[in-house]
Amino acid sequence: MWTPQSIKGVNFRSYTSFSYEFTQGDVTLVYAKNFDEPQGSDSNGAGKSAILLAITVALVDIPNKDLDKEDYVLDFTDEATVDFTLVNPVLKKKLRIVRVIRRGNKSNTIEIWENDKRNTQITGVPEGNKRILELLDISREDILNYYLINQQNKHSFFGATDTDQKKIIARFTNSDSIDKALKAVDVDVKKLVSEMDEIDEQMSSSSTRIELWEAEIVEEEENKEEEAKKLLEEYRAELTEANGELEALNAEQKQSSNLIALKSTELTELGKVLGNPEKLTRLLKKHKTELSGKQEEEQEVLDIKSGLEKKLAGKIVCPECKHEWLLASPEENVKMLQDTLNDCISLSETNEEELEELRKKVNKTRERLNSININKEKYDYLDEFVEKEQRNLKRTNTKIEEKKKQITKIEQKIKEAKEFKKNVDKINSLKDKVEKENETISLLSEQRSVLENKKSELDFWVVNFGMSGFKTFLINKVLSTIEGYVNYNLRRFQVNLTVKINGYKVLKGGKIKENIDVLVSRDEENWKKYKRFSGGQRRRIDVCGILTLQKLINNASKSGGLDFLGLDEFFEGLDTTGQRAVLSVLNRCKTTTLVVSHNNNDIGAENRIDIEYRNSISQII
Repeated sequence: MWTPQSIKGVNFRSYTSFSYEFTQGDVTLVYAKNFDEPQGSDSNGAGKSAILLAITVALVDIPNKDLDKEDYVLDFTDEATVDFTLVNPVLKKKLRIVRVIRRGNKSNTIEIWENDKRNTQITGVPEGNKRILELLDISREDILNYYLINQQNKHSFFGATDTDQKKIIARFTNSDSIDKALKAVDVDVKKLVSEMDEIDEQMSSSSTRIELWEAEIVEEEENKEEEAKKLLEEYRAELTEANGELEALNAEQKQSSNLIALKSTELTELGKVLGNPEKLTRLLKKHKTELSGKQEEEQEVLDIKSGLEKKLAGKIVCPECKHEWLLASPEENVKMLQDTLNDCISLSETNEEELEELRKKVNKTRERLNSININKEKYDYLDEFVEKEQRNLKRTNTKIEEKKKQITKIEQKIKEAKEFKKNVDKINSLKDKVEKENETISLLSEQRSVLENKKSELDFWVVNFGMSGFKTFLINKVLSTIEGYVNYNLRRFQVNLTVKINGYKVLKGGKIKENIDVLVSRDEENWKKYKRFSGGQRRRIDVCGILTLQKLINNASKSGGLDFLGLDEFFEGLDTTGQRAVLSVLNRCKTTTLVVSHNNNDIGAENRIDIEYRNSISQII
């Protein structure tokens, strides 16, 4: 579990600087006096909330959209710094977060130090924010809602609206996995419905064919020769139109084939000169690595040379014996230092020649790679063009085959129309077709029945694992867990109150009553609504609720979560007795806690921070 160790700030809000070492596992109250106000009795504007705000900024960046980043920087200064350190004894890890907030168009910066080693892969604030949440394994929303509590983000489960309570519960049900599964089921259901619709369409087509064949049987039996002549004319017109369309498709096929052949030739020729860009890319990477290594070597030589020149600048020569020594360090051998300096100068010249040669290699390889990439783009374009044209050709070929089949059918119709007369064999043939089509309909009906059974099985999962089933069970399970933890804490903290949470209910007809009722009792018999109790009693219940939600979040965190609770304006509206009662609860929870007090009444806090505000500057005393 991550525990705060220290928080520091420079030019933050109304402070020129502040530093605070956390009292871990205990409650610390923050008091303040504003001596710029009469008699210094008013704590407003004294900077008492700045420590909690600095912790918030360190963990989640600028949290309040209502404030500009300049509002976090001390007046008449350019930038503010927040330095926050946490430790995780179980994981044996240390985390230090250093943020710099700058005025105007200058960008804010962040440094992440892990076990006293700076994470050099963090190149920007978004990456730093992401890394902090990865290490804590707690979401930004959870930090703001359940660890840093003030009037703007006070998430009291018991005093929240029904809608807000449902949002809090949704955080812990993990019902997203069920929703994903139900979405997958819904996809399967839609697929089955689509298959059933396809079968219905096939059955409808079969029924239509049967109707046509039965009508044709009647027509054949009645020997309607006049109608046959009209049909013959229509069929011939259809045939003429179909042959014209086939001719156009054949022309389109020929044009596509020629174009594919031409572009394929261009593609083959271009492929011969394309070369091997992967090999050049590896060579460029190798040259860059060599250049970087040589630059680092040169920088080390220059650093040594600069240090030697600074030392030798303080050289003193004895006018009598000509002995040379350094005033700052007489024991050092001046000649040896001078020889070393000369070696550095010589080595630097050699390195510069090698650096120039490596730069030429990098530029030459990059130029060759750029040339190949240009050809590669043209090659990819031609390749994509040929594939597209081949798809067009395939569609055209399909249309040609379909058109030929259509022409064959029309020609068959024309043949039948010419021979139209009362034909017993034809009538029997049509009757056979009707019988076979009825068998097809029967088979399709059986297939549809199987699909309907599968759909019924899937519908079972939707009903039983949806809101009317398992999801309601999960929600009530979480409510039961919250109720159990809160009552455990109330008893552990010797608070004579019990909480009961009534969850969702499945009504007759399968409907769900999605109401959450929170009741409180002193004797577990006379249950009353949460808001019927005094402010001090509600605050004690709220503390237990916050600790419960923290426990659920920490249990789900791979790092063990965060051992911290920050409360601002939490004592608002409570008299001294109520404040002492809530403080007693906080003292027993053994969580590292900071409570900002907006009055200066002594309520018996063992640990406290006192802040004075004088001449527009806040200071921890």
